[in-house]
Amino acid sequence: MERTDGHERHDGHPHDGNRNGVIRRYLPKRSRIEPSMAADVQAIVDEINNRPMWVLGYRTPAEAFADELLELTDKQGRCTSK
Repeated sequence: MERTDGHERHDGHPHDGNRNGVIRRYLPKRSRIEPSMAADVQAIVDEINNRPMWVLGYRTPAEAFADELLELTDKQGRCTSK
């Protein structure tokens, strides 16, 4: 989608709002993230990555990532080169 200033605007996936809502519960917009908050930020990431998502067939992002890694590993194991 193009904005009036000539730059393109990219809207997030319609389901991103749910994840953004989780983040905003902990970090309101324009919140400053400090290095001392690393454990808190990791807890937010863990919560998001362990929530089932419709777009992933109700798998969690962590499960989808693990499945992709296994698939890549299987493909590499079957590759033969001369």
